[in-house]
Amino acid sequence: MELKSRRVAERNGEYAEITGGTGVGKILQIPEEIDGLPVLSVAGHAFEKCKEIEEVVLPDSVRQVGGFAFYGCGKLRKISLSDYTEGWGNGVLRLCDSLAHVEFRVRRGRYAILMDLLAGVDCRLYVTIVEGSRKTELYFPAYVRGFDEDTFARAIHSWIEGAGYAYREAVQRKGVSLRNYDALFSRARGEGTESGARVALSRLMYPKELREEMKTEYESYLRENAEDVIRMLLAVRSIDERDRVFFLAGNGLLTPEAADTGALLSSGMRDGEMTALLMSCGRRGEKDNTDPGGDLFDLGDL
Repeated sequence: MELKSRRVAERNGEYAEITGGTGVGKILQIPEEIDGLPVLSVAGHAFEKCKEIEEVVLPDSVRQVGGFAFYGCGKLRKISLSDYTEGWGNGVLRLCDSLAHVEFRVRRGRYAILMDLLAGVDCRLYVTIVEGSRKTELYFPAYVRGFDEDTFARAIHSWIEGAGYAYREAVQRKGVSLRNYDALFSRARGEGTESGARVALSRLMYPKELREEMKTEYESYLRENAEDVIRMLLAVRSIDERDRVFFLAGNGLLTPEAADTGALLSSGMRDGEMTALLMSCGRRGEKDNTDPGGDLFDLGDL
């Protein structure tokens, strides 16, 4: 990988700005310094339409990301940055259609840059918030924003469809209002299993400030839709989805029918460990239905 940069002079000295690169590969890790100068910014359009990049890691040193810096990077799946980044240009992640995950490192308790990032990304998205050794994962559904022209009134009316916009408003400058986030669950539920299940799973797996009544509501939703949820998760072959299946099974959130469905699907994928897990879960579920003294499924029994 060969990064291109330029020296920028300012009142407090000089710094390096990344302007592009060649042969960047799948993971673009911006260095903290180049030629002895701190890397404080990524220039606008620096990696526009790069066909290789799948992950971008911005160090704590980066203060500014210019407009359209990663515009049209169609394979970009993940970006990692911290709250030391203060400037976020227009269209930085526009047309990054594969983007699915943001890792946000909290160093100073400031969330303004995460607000700016989310405002420019309307696709469904997982956000992992890292505070020291603690992690919180939140799922943000997609939304669509458009405009209609009223020629008679000579006015343009904007409209928004999808729960994703409201969920993004739960992110505030000093943190995420998890109470406001949880209060939106009826909207996610109304959009179907994709949004409802992913919101519920994220909150249960990372239950920061999760109230007992919402824990019960999330669990009930997953049980009621267990077959659809297991089909959705197994349709995507990834480590993250696999972890979610293990969580469902280990916490009694799969019905026997859902476990049997999952076992059949995973056997077709030749995943022996997953198949054994789900078959055991299904058998125990059937036992619990006939034996009032039956134990909850425990991953340690495998």
